[in-house]
Amino acid sequence: MTGFLKANYHTHTYRCQHAYGSEREYIEAAIRMGIAELGFSDHVPCPFKDGYVSGIRMTMEQAPEYVYAIRELGKEYASDIKLYVGFEAEYIPEFFKEQKAMFDRLGCDYMIMGQHFMKSEQTGPYTCLLYTSPSPRDGLLSRMPSSA
Repeated sequence: MTGFLKANYHTHTYRCQHAYGSEREYIEAAIRMGIAELGFSDHVPCPFKDGYVSGIRMTMEQAPEYVYAIRELGKEYASDIKLYVGFEAEYIPEFFKEQKAMFDRLGCDYMIMGQHFMKSEQTGPYTCLLYTSPSPRDGLLSRMPSSA
């Protein structure tokens, strides 16, 4: 195949709780497929203040290890593939400042928009319906307003 971008910038890890396999497995599969650049963009953690624990994203405490793991693999596979690390994020005003500070502190490469919620994950509504079931997101759908 010619003329196509040989890159993928939307790759999740097990930390999001709906991706399976190791980072190494994703990297080696990408190399076998001829991918030149692979970007990991797990769901950005949210700094929930009331003890809420997300079922679809890593915690704020996991973020440094996530970035470190990808950076280390980037060194190991440098002659085979270029790796990037970032986050897929929604714009939720109450979280943005703290998330941006974390992003900058960790030295991430990029952020992609993935607006799954119109408000916080806790209050919804969940706006992405394209998924396979069963999924950790199934419980979120029960909070969505039904269409009349």
